[in-house]
Amino acid sequence: MNNQWTNSRDEICIDFWRLLLSLRRWLAWILAGAVLCGLLAMAAAGLLDAPRYEAGLLLHVRNTVAPGETVSSGDVSASRELAESCVVLVKTRDAVTLVQACAGTAMDHNEFLKKFSAEAVAETELVRLTFSDSNAAGVKALAVAAAHVLPGYLEGVLRGASVSVTEMPELPREPVSRSRVETGLLGFGIGAVLLFGGAMAAGILDDRIRYSGDLHNFPWPLLAQLHTREDFASLAAKLRFSTAPCRILGIIQIGNSNGNGKALAPALGALEERVLLIDCCGDAAGEPGLWDYLSGREQPETLIRRHNRFHEITAGRREIDEGPLLCSRRMEHLVQRLTEHYDRVILNIPGDLPAGEFLVAARLCHGVLLMAEENHCTCRDLRKTAEDLESVQVKIIGSVFQEKVG
Repeated sequence: MNNQWTNSRDEICIDFWRLLLSLRRWLAWILAGAVLCGLLAMAAAGLLDAPRYEAGLLLHVRNTVAPGETVSSGDVSASRELAESCVVLVKTRDAVTLVQACAGTAMDHNEFLKKFSAEAVAETELVRLTFSDSNAAGVKALAVAAAHVLPGYLEGVLRGASVSVTEMPELPREPVSRSRVETGLLGFGIGAVLLFGGAMAAGILDDRIRYSGDLHNFPWPLLAQLHTREDFASLAAKLRFSTAPCRILGIIQIGNSNGNGKALAPALGALEERVLLIDCCGDAAGEPGLWDYLSGREQPETLIRRHNRFHEITAGRREIDEGPLLCSRRMEHLVQRLTEHYDRVILNIPGDLPAGEFLVAARLCHGVLLMAEENHCTCRDLRKTAEDLESVQVKIIGSVFQEKVG
């Protein structure tokens, strides 16, 4: 096996342009899925996320200064340190007990702290206290109670400190929880990222042959991209005037490709005098064909169907228990005999034949074409077929990409 084929088989490459082209097919599904995630997030927010209300107050903490004395920078610095101390003190059990007693509530200390936060406002002498709960009136009651009891409690603990309320709490009118629109947008974004990532992963793992460019990664030439009759005529001309013509040409369908040599045979017939197509595909039970001859039911003279530009031997009827007919001497003798009467014999060979029959049929050919139909076979199928053919020294003259019809 040549080094070029070995290298191309062992390397793992990601063609990002091909990947982006394949993602175009998933764009509508990605958008639809992202919208659905957003709607589900909005619905979940409405059902599970209860609205929360907040009420807060500001405490002004300063170091006590005697009447008539000016406030120095040291006094300001001391006041800021007192503000930091107040943040710690208002979370103690004594402070929490006083606030609850004034508000007329009773709850565990840790449960209270889940509804309460305190922070010193940066570079100031202020402390912000915030209460949050699903009950707007209860939040205000806690905040008002804190405004009444905490200044006196803090002044009693912090000697030389003066604490006053600069902003009294009000009854909260609107919930502060994230809006359903924001939740929906967040769900849309998360859904889009996950679905796009999933589509990229699927695109990387999907090795189906979708474009003719996928066949350029293999060490044999891409002879044609088939779509119209003119494309078949161009391929026929390349084969007809090749420097190494193959009198017995095999057309091998990769994977479950549906392309066959029936469209190529008349194009070759227009350039050559006599072309015969032997169809090894399918099970045409309506008329005698190749399988009938190989099983001894028919003679070769009765099999040939004459068309305008080529002759054909159809597949015929194959019984389930007849065994590997293509491996028989009758097949070899038939091809040799017909080669004496035709300028070119084309064997149309399906890739899903049993391995023994497939390789024996390919060995009868002077060269083979690998036909890959759009979206119907994979690079893995193509590699496996090529390895099998090269293991029995069958010459691969090139590949053909057949666009999907319709």
